[in-house]
Amino acid sequence: MGFGNKIWQPWCVGEVEALPVLKAAYDLGINTWDTANIYSNGECQRIVRKDVKEYKIPRDKLVIMMKCFCAVGEDPDMQTLLSPAILPEVNVSLERLGLGCIDLLQIYRVDPETPPEVTTEALHDLVKSGKVRYIGASSMCLYQQDAERNRTKFISMQNHYSVVYREEERDIIPYCRSTGVGRIPCSPLARGHLTRLPTLETDSVRKDIETKFANLPLFAMGTSEVDKKTISRIKEIADKKGWAMARLRLPGFWWIRRRSESLLGTAKAERAADMLGLKGKSLDESEVKYLEELYVSREISGHV
Repeated sequence: MGFGNKIWQPWCVGEVEALPVLKAAYDLGINTWDTANIYSNGECQRIVRKDVKEYKIPRDKLVIMMKCFCAVGEDPDMQTLLSPAILPEVNVSLERLGLGCIDLLQIYRVDPETPPEVTTEALHDLVKSGKVRYIGASSMCLYQQDAERNRTKFISMQNHYSVVYREEERDIIPYCRSTGVGRIPCSPLARGHLTRLPTLETDSVRKDIETKFANLPLFAMGTSEVDKKTISRIKEIADKKGWAMARLRLPGFWWIRRRSESLLGTAKAERAADMLGLKGKSLDESEVKYLEELYVSREISGHV
């Protein structure tokens, strides 16, 4: 999401900066890359294609994920999960990526105007055609996930989840565990708030955007008084263990204890190595409880 064009989002980095980041990630063994047709109106996918070609990365060494629903272009009728909208977006994304097949196609939230069985039939057809290997979901409620059960099975669910946003523990996470659906939490660092104390917040173009959309649940994560106390506890444990708070260690160990694989983004090559800093380290139960015990329920983010 962070690779593309500053016209789309001012915090994005362009091709020149993005290519070495992707290469560094691949060299470190980070080979699952998440894209979407709307990220910089497709520029993100073109950058992935350029990286694979320039560094001669074998296709079978990568897992490429994509999302669809939101439209790219001038026709508002294309923002739907009907087959006439999904198929063209998949075809265009395959062209941008330079691929013959997408490993995992995720529907980007639910289309309330389209019956679930219509969407699942379209996704099923894409799998049968060979253009998509597996399908997944993003930002859905339990009853919506269950409604999709009659076609090709979803293998993954991508919802917001972090130590300061745990509403998915009510139903969707138990459902995924009981049915074997993999979980890929997004916004696991609450947009970076979990990697620094509130007093160390810096002015940035991203912060300007967060201020603009502060009324949305996603942008409230990490900013409440309870969240700030939890972040202070992250810093406290990090100091005790001698770990740099900014290097993802504490939030990362929390994900592991919660049996999650998280989506992480970075715009700098040196930070890619930080994503692998969890090996051989862990949090004990008392530390996990210490991080979680202040949590209070909050407004659903992403799909309500």
